[in-house]
Amino acid sequence: MKRESSLRRSKDSAIETGATQWESTLEQQGLLDENFRTLFENTSVAFTLADANENIVSWNKFAELLLGMGRDDLYMKPVKSLYPQAEWRKIRAQHVRQKGTQHHLESRMVRGDGEVIDVDLSLSVLKGPDGSVTGSIGIIADMTERKREQEQLRAIEDNYKALFENSAVAITVADGNECIVSWNKFAETLLAMDASDLHMKPVSSLYPEEEWKKIRALNVRQKGTHYRFPTKIFGKDRESIGVDLSLSVLKGPDGTVAGSIGIILDHTESRKATEALRAEEEHFRVLIENSMDAISILNADGTVRYESPSAERILGYKPDEMIGKGILELIHPDDVRSVMESLDETIYDAVSHPVTLTVRFLHKDGSWRTVEGIGNNLLDDPKVNGIVVNYRDITERRQAEEALRESEDRLRDLFDNASDMIQSVSSSGEYIYVNRKWFETLGYSEEEVKSLTLFDILRADQVPHCTELLERIRGGEMIQSIETVFMTKDGREVHVEGNVNGRFRDGTFVATRGIFRDVTERKQAEEALQESEMRLKALVDHAPDSITVYDLQGNILDCNRKGEEMLGYSREEMVGKNMFEVGVLPEDYAPKAKRALERKSEGMERLPFEFDLIRKDGVRITIEATTITVERGSDLEVICISRDVTERKKAEEEKRRMAQQLQLTDRLAAVGELAAGVAHELNNPLCAVRAYAEFLKSRQGLDEAARNDAETIHKEALRASAITGNLLSFASRHQPNRSMISINEAIEKGLELCKPGLEANSIQVVTQLDPHIPRTMADFFQMEQVVFNIISNAEHAMAEAHGKGRLSLRTQTTDTTIQMTISDNGPGISEENLDRIFDPFFTTKEVGQGTGLGLSICFGIVQEHGGNIHAKSVLGEGTTVVVELPIISEGHPLAQGSESTVPCSDI
Repeated sequence: MKRESSLRRSKDSAIETGATQWESTLEQQGLLDENFRTLFENTSVAFTLADANENIVSWNKFAELLLGMGRDDLYMKPVKSLYPQAEWRKIRAQHVRQKGTQHHLESRMVRGDGEVIDVDLSLSVLKGPDGSVTGSIGIIADMTERKREQEQLRAIEDNYKALFENSAVAITVADGNECIVSWNKFAETLLAMDASDLHMKPVSSLYPEEEWKKIRALNVRQKGTHYRFPTKIFGKDRESIGVDLSLSVLKGPDGTVAGSIGIILDHTESRKATEALRAEEEHFRVLIENSMDAISILNADGTVRYESPSAERILGYKPDEMIGKGILELIHPDDVRSVMESLDETIYDAVSHPVTLTVRFLHKDGSWRTVEGIGNNLLDDPKVNGIVVNYRDITERRQAEEALRESEDRLRDLFDNASDMIQSVSSSGEYIYVNRKWFETLGYSEEEVKSLTLFDILRADQVPHCTELLERIRGGEMIQSIETVFMTKDGREVHVEGNVNGRFRDGTFVATRGIFRDVTERKQAEEALQESEMRLKALVDHAPDSITVYDLQGNILDCNRKGEEMLGYSREEMVGKNMFEVGVLPEDYAPKAKRALERKSEGMERLPFEFDLIRKDGVRITIEATTITVERGSDLEVICISRDVTERKKAEEEKRRMAQQLQLTDRLAAVGELAAGVAHELNNPLCAVRAYAEFLKSRQGLDEAARNDAETIHKEALRASAITGNLLSFASRHQPNRSMISINEAIEKGLELCKPGLEANSIQVVTQLDPHIPRTMADFFQMEQVVFNIISNAEHAMAEAHGKGRLSLRTQTTDTTIQMTISDNGPGISEENLDRIFDPFFTTKEVGQGTGLGLSICFGIVQEHGGNIHAKSVLGEGTTVVVELPIISEGHPLAQGSESTVPCSDI
């Protein structure tokens, strides 16, 4: 404590010593006399003395008050710490110490409590005898309050200026010479002038002459009072404007007129408002007179004081016929009491709210009209002094409401007796309405339904789906078709289908309405049908026959597994494709198939039939099919059940050919024996005829006619001998003389023998002989005879039919046979004759043109060689004869002992 007091005394002593030294310095410089000391201590501004290092060394009492600091705070305090940094930088920028002059500036200082105050600062530099800076004097005046007052005054001025500029009336300021020197924006708008028009414009030029005279007559400038009066003023286009003018005179201190202020209020808007009010009154009058509602004003006793024109349309009375009538005279007796009670409520109870009443009024024509009215008690209103009743005729509306009520009753009966379930559910899921069918189907009572929600009757797995649908309905969507499952009271499932839509009020979703049908039995039937279809599909897929479905345009709709296997196409490759485009139908059969589909479209059914198809691998197969036409909606579909009979057909064809060959062999054997006997019996007489004919022909002295006759007999005998020779050749069954030969060479030899006749008949010959055909064991001359006979028949047929023709010869091999094919484009052979062409003596030629033994002989030769011969022909398109011979090598068993003599005739 003693140490602290000692330090305090030392500091005080230092401060006193420092102050004394500064005072001494100031006295030496002549800056501190008695007057200055008195001013320094008692002035109302703050003085601070700083040394050469700009630290405070002396101050007066007001400095302590202004800065809120004591001796301990101020002594040796750096001057710059009294200022905010920005302010100190401004002071330093003045270079007071360097210039050594006095500076006056506004600044800001920081008090001891941190408050920043505004000050007026004067700085003076102190210099010693040698001119060096010894310190500075700061004179500080507090101007915080003055600054605040200036800002307030500036704000007031800004407000007045804003008021002046933005005033809704025109304001002009004129100088002492009555010329405009200032104005606001509204003045420019009102007068339609800008600064170039208004500045220094004489006030008198704004007024018509007579109006200015009136203003001058008021002696406003002399009286110096405020005047307000109506007048007129000119705009830029010299249009006269009616205004209210307020004039105030401005005088200087000496009482002379310095100017005037004019406040100009436009009457135009007021006049427009008055006219608008008048127009509005007229508008309301027209509305009342033409209103669909009638308006009556009643006295307190119920008599009519005013009636609008609409009353005549409602009640048939003109307004003047209604005035003075008692309102109760026109009201239906059953409604009088309610009207009296309403009048009492309106008049005596003085209710403030309108009273609504529906009564029947007597029309002038004697009918009763239902009227709805609203009464207001305005007896206390001096402008009305009555009961105002607005009423309208609602007779038709009441009738419509009755009809609507009856319709609603009928609709409710219809709903209750509907065969479908009908329900209405609130937005939160509670039931609003359900019909009788709903109760019967689900088994709930009316009391139980009140506590149910939609989600209580749904099967658990249906809740998410129905919740999603409910959100869609909230968005305004109508669900046209919905399927779900309801649960009955006893736990049974009821499958239903129906449609649901939303009911909205003022755009807000309030409920759903749904109609549902019990489809449980149908669902069960569908499931049974689905199971049946699955079984049927399994049966169809595993059926041994191909089953294909297509429409009448040939589009493939479905096929089973066997169909895929039979044609080599997958189901995906066929379904959706057209049978005429997939390539399964041969080109020669497509027209027939299209005609068959056309017959199907006419409702014709066909028996089982056969046709050819082409597999995916290109193999042509024969199928046997049965078709059934079924209706699918409005379209017809064809079900084709088919099986591959290619192998069976081949076997049948082979069997038929074998049977035919056996029959033909038997016939040929029988005919051969007969022919041999006949030939032997005829040969002897023919030899005699031929010998006698030669003898007769050589006789001397025979006339020419007889000689010609003998020649004819000889020729015919030779022809008959040739026939018997053929018969013997046909009947002969000797083994052929076989050797290894080339079939191609035999063909070429036979063709050479026929060449003269072919050329004579203009027949073109085309050969396609396979040069790689192997040699086989056969009788060369018999093969040559086969070729010769077949070509001779073809030549004769083409020559007879066309006088020309085309002959094709082709050879090819299979694994075990050599095939020779001879085709012509002659007239062909009918189907009934095709099976007889190899019969002996069968011919289609005229008598004398052939014996009918040529093809029979060919048949016998081919059979003797172990081969086959058959013909194919289409009437009008030509004939093809196919000869098939086995390939026999020298070591083959059939080649052993084959040497024999060539058969000869008995001629």
